[in-house]
Amino acid sequence: MPAGSPVTLIDHQPAWAAEFEALAQTLRTALGTLALQVDHIGSTAVPGLCAKDVLDVQVTVAALSPELGERLQAAGFVWQATAQADHVPPGEDPAPEGWRKLLFKNPPGQRRAHIHLRVQGTPNQRYALLFRDFLRAQPAMAQAYGALKRRLATTLADPGSYAEVKDPAVDLIYLAARQARALNPATAPATLFASADLQARALRAHEVPALQALYAADPAYFQRVAGRPARADEAQRDFEENPPTHLGHRERWFLGVFDAAGQLQGVVDVVADLCAEGVWHIALVFLAQPLRGTGAAARLHAALESWARAAGARWLRLGVVRGNTSAERHWHKLGFREVRTRETENASGQPATIGVLVKPLAGGDLAQYLQLLPRDAPGSPLP
Repeated sequence: MPAGSPVTLIDHQPAWAAEFEALAQTLRTALGTLALQVDHIGSTAVPGLCAKDVLDVQVTVAALSPELGERLQAAGFVWQATAQADHVPPGEDPAPEGWRKLLFKNPPGQRRAHIHLRVQGTPNQRYALLFRDFLRAQPAMAQAYGALKRRLATTLADPGSYAEVKDPAVDLIYLAARQARALNPATAPATLFASADLQARALRAHEVPALQALYAADPAYFQRVAGRPARADEAQRDFEENPPTHLGHRERWFLGVFDAAGQLQGVVDVVADLCAEGVWHIALVFLAQPLRGTGAAARLHAALESWARAAGARWLRLGVVRGNTSAERHWHKLGFREVRTRETENASGQPATIGVLVKPLAGGDLAQYLQLLPRDAPGSPLP
């Protein structure tokens, strides 16, 4: 920031989340498979936290190769040659390879954003995510940090030193988050993926009753997909259920979806490498009724895609009950396409038709997908 330029902070804007998603899609298009993960980071990614009206985006990559710069510059992004490393917090290994990055700004005239490219697994790549997730899970600390930012913005004699003076406070939050995770990993946030307003982590056994309460509050959902209300032990059954033994898979995650206050707002059930390497199956996505129609589901799904892609997913697969029109519209809007249907019975024994939908995450066409998973070919008799 040039010396003397005023620091303008504004209240958190709900539009920031959607603006990030649009920018993330542009970055994924420009970088293709070089972008292992695209995350909304910094203050604009923390609900309720004031910030400058500049998005911070982290693109996780395997290496800081010249091709990254070539692709981004071809897409109009502007390289910031003077910003080639992050500062090293106290107590961290100062080896330069852990703190290198590439920084780009959006093309002139477009929505202001800083694009940070960092290598997967390096300290500076983890720093950005841990800082964000900790503040999302600790609203009181986010509020205190926001108050500090506002005071600095209004009292510094040289506004150009704002970022430099603020860095130690950011380090304190990061170090507190790191220590909390190290001292108490069972209770510290263990987020697998997150949108601007929601984060997903493993649901724990003592949280199952809270999920059951969400189920019980939404009888219409279960009537649509199961033909009956939720059973008294519906959440426990979902928590314990695994894919059928004849369907090979590598791992299954039953993830609670939590808001910034730590309240359970839904669940996501994901299975990796179902019947074929690179094919990930989304068995369930359930969000609390107040979140529907707000865009929260689409934002969460974008984060899920980034996480799955970084972990090796090349295709996403799911099933939708025919007649559940809101779900059908939702998944088609997110880029899923139907490859087959299968006839079955719902949980109440009534006939039901399931549409099997897929989406590529790393290029490819449906013919390639069906070579991986012939059971999903149109007309396949397999369930």
